[in-house]
Amino acid sequence: ENVIALSATQNRPSSSEFNYDIMKPFLKEEGKYVNSGYRLASSLNHKFNAAHVMTAGLKLNYLTYNLEADDGLPTGSVSRVLDKRGEAFLTQGFLSWQWRPSNNWVINGGGHATHFSLNNQLLIEPRFGVEYSLSDLQTISVGMGLHSRHESIATYF
Repeated sequence: ENVIALSATQNRPSSSEFNYDIMKPFLKEEGKYVNSGYRLASSLNHKFNAAHVMTAGLKLNYLTYNLEADDGLPTGSVSRVLDKRGEAFLTQGFLSWQWRPSNNWVINGGGHATHFSLNNQLLIEPRFGVEYSLSDLQTISVGMGLHSRHESIATYF
């Protein structure tokens, strides 16, 4: 399975206050945050037999950003506090293996890896799960793993 996507967001937050000393409003803060992303995702499933299935995938994200933020003072002066433009790559890969040792048991294991070029951080996250079927309508399952998420680019500045 392959997916290609394009996305873009633009936010322009702004707030003002009133200076009662000089009886005029003033800009408290204003920003412009433009983010664009180009994404490519691909995954592959392979069924070895009725008991073993492996899935692998890769997601590539090319991200661009233009971030500006200003802070205002009651005197009316404005100071630029954020002015960043650039690009970053977010690369994610995963591998999972499902084993059905019997009709009642399913065991899943795998891992997820993420590299973010903006802070040059590499995360390796293992995952594991077990499911037992009590009947056709009831199952008991337990899973564990590490799970992280990528925040908005403005968070990193």
